[in-house]
Amino acid sequence: MSDRLLGVFRLGHRGKRLGLRFLELLVVTAALLFASVQLEAKLHGSPYNQGWEFFAIIGALVLVAVFPGFVFKYLWRSRAV
Repeated sequence: MSDRLLGVFRLGHRGKRLGLRFLELLVVTAALLFASVQLEAKLHGSPYNQGWEFFAIIGALVLVAVFPGFVFKYLWRSRAV
């Protein structure tokens, strides 16, 4: 819901476009997956092998988690704001 890149960097008066928001979503998802694999390796000695199904479910969960923000930003708020 923020117009800052990754919640930190200002982008000027235009803010973020939709494509940049999707790219940011991919970067944050990849960072979360990397952190979880590293945590699993630290706790269990080595990470378990995951198939494509695992990543498809993670992607679906991330999309469900960010959907309320998308609705608030693009669909729910009036254009006058």
